[in-house]
Amino acid sequence: MKKTQIRAFIISIISLFSMNFAHAKIPNYERDVLVDLYYSTNGPSWKRSYNWLQGDPCDNNWYGITCRNKHLYKIDLGLNRLTGNLPASISYLSHLDGLYLEGNKIEGNIPPSLGNMIRLRYLWLGYNKFSGNIPSSLGYMSSLMELHLQDNSLSGQIPSVLGGLTNLHRLNLGSNRLAGNIPYQFGNLSNLVELDLAENQLFGNIPSELGYLPLSHLRLYKNHLSGNIPTSFGMFARIWVLELDNNQLSGTIPSQLGNLSQLQKLRLNNNNLQGNLPLQLTNLNELSTLDLSENQLTGTVPWQIINLQKLSYLNLSYNRLSGNITSYLGYLHALKGLNLSSNTFTGEIPLSLRNLQNLTALGIDYNAVDINPYFGGAYNFLNQLTPNWKNTQTLSPVNFRKSQTNINRFTLSWDRSDYTADSGGYVISMSPSINGPYHIIYMTADKNITSYHYNHTPFVSRNYYFKIRSITDPHVHNQNTVISDESEILHVSTGISWGL
Repeated sequence: MKKTQIRAFIISIISLFSMNFAHAKIPNYERDVLVDLYYSTNGPSWKRSYNWLQGDPCDNNWYGITCRNKHLYKIDLGLNRLTGNLPASISYLSHLDGLYLEGNKIEGNIPPSLGNMIRLRYLWLGYNKFSGNIPSSLGYMSSLMELHLQDNSLSGQIPSVLGGLTNLHRLNLGSNRLAGNIPYQFGNLSNLVELDLAENQLFGNIPSELGYLPLSHLRLYKNHLSGNIPTSFGMFARIWVLELDNNQLSGTIPSQLGNLSQLQKLRLNNNNLQGNLPLQLTNLNELSTLDLSENQLTGTVPWQIINLQKLSYLNLSYNRLSGNITSYLGYLHALKGLNLSSNTFTGEIPLSLRNLQNLTALGIDYNAVDINPYFGGAYNFLNQLTPNWKNTQTLSPVNFRKSQTNINRFTLSWDRSDYTADSGGYVISMSPSINGPYHIIYMTADKNITSYHYNHTPFVSRNYYFKIRSITDPHVHNQNTVISDESEILHVSTGISWGL
């Protein structure tokens, strides 16, 4: 036989063997498990059930079924209108690599027998209606690389034995009803890159052990977590997303977070964080979203924020920040959303904000800021983005003036503030010297009072210097007492010739 004929014969044998190998029938018990799954999850109502129940699942290409080495290898029935319960018999598929049932309406408990599937690497049961506890037996699935149980109605505590799944890359338990502490044993998940425990009822401190994981995404938002943000989080070398918002975290923002050179999203909003904005946060050159709103942060916004040139969304609203709004915000050209509302900022709104050509949302309400009246274009810019900004500013009264009423008294008057929707008043300070010190002599009961009668010693020549400020009390839109800038000094001189 010629060499070419021999080669062709060998190739034909290999091809025939490969075909038989690829389409070899699976064991009957594995087919029986699929039939059980079909009827347990209302197979006749599935969105797609091509060829199911017809002969061998592999030979007949049942929808969503992949076979390998004469066994079921993958079941992918996600988004397929499965209802009913997940049968415990599914655990008999000991050669299964992936079980994808996400986005259906499967209910009942997760079968504890799944823990016997020690070869399973991918378990996707998210976006269903599972209830009850997470079986601790899942902690024995030693090959598991991805565990997705999000958006169900699971309750109870997170089993600490899940911390033994050292091959795990992604763990998503978000949007359930889980309570208790985050297991510190999660610090053993040395290959974990994504951890999502958001939107549960978890409480207690965040384990510092998490800071030593190679995480790229950490989502713990909308729980009841308390205590400080672990300083170990500054060790995240690869993290892109860090979302700890809507908890009860306290203390200061760790300066170590400034080491997260790849961080793109940082959400710490709606906690009880205090202290200044760490200057180190301005080192986060890759940051696109920074939300620190609804905390108790104080101090000013550092000018070094100009370093965050990729920042698209900045939210510092509902804090206790003060001082002038830094003009360097106007050089963050990628900004699409900027919210500084409900703080105690004073002074002029920087004209540089007009440089933000991509800005579509701006919040500066409920502060004590104004715009230079000589720059009408700035008014138009602000009114387009936030039409009611002017009506919520606590500004110093205008037209502060004096008038004599009799020989031993004169009247101080001013125009009523445009912002009277929330309670407050006006504070008058006085000094015998233009350079001070000034002492408060009167505070009005509300913002509708526009005059004050000052009694002085008659027939004595004296100089009086007055300043006035507006004050707005804390209210639903601002936790702070907001005090305006001082008015220009009003000089009043009295003497024996007054009124003669």
